[in-house]
Amino acid sequence: MKASLQTATKQRRKRGIMLSDRQREVLEAHAFQPRQSGNPAGRPRKLMTEAYRRALERKIAGDPKGRSYADAIAEKMISLGLRGDVKAVAEVSTRADGLPQQSVAFDGDGSSLSIQIASMSPEMKRQRVAELLAEARGE
Repeated sequence: MKASLQTATKQRRKRGIMLSDRQREVLEAHAFQPRQSGNPAGRPRKLMTEAYRRALERKIAGDPKGRSYADAIAEKMISLGLRGDVKAVAEVSTRADGLPQQSVAFDGDGSSLSIQIASMSPEMKRQRVAELLAEARGE
C-alpha cells in the first residue's frame, strides 16, 4: 500500500470510517506514484497576462500619432504626473527606474543590526547569514 494511501487509511480508521474494496481500488488508482509529479503539465500559462500584452501592443484605430495602447497609457500617466498626481508620478518612476533599494533591519536582543540586502550579491548574502548563525550559536 502506498504511503499516502496508508496515511489516509489510518486517518479513516481513527475516525471509524472503513473503506470498501472498490473505494480502496479507486484511491490506489488515483494516488501519486513515487517520483511522479502531481502537476505534469507544469504551472498553467498566464492567459490574462498574455492577452493584456497583446492588447497593449495593438495600434489604436484612428489615432493620428499611430500610437499603441501602451504608448497612450504611458503618455496619460505622465500627463497626470505633470498635473500633480503623486500616484501617477510614483507609478511612472517605478516603471521607468524600478523600485528603490531597501534595507531591512533585524532587531533581536536589544541591538539593532541593519543589513543592506538589496546591494549584496547572493554569495555575500550566504556568507552574512552563515556569520549571523555562527554568532547566534556563540561560535
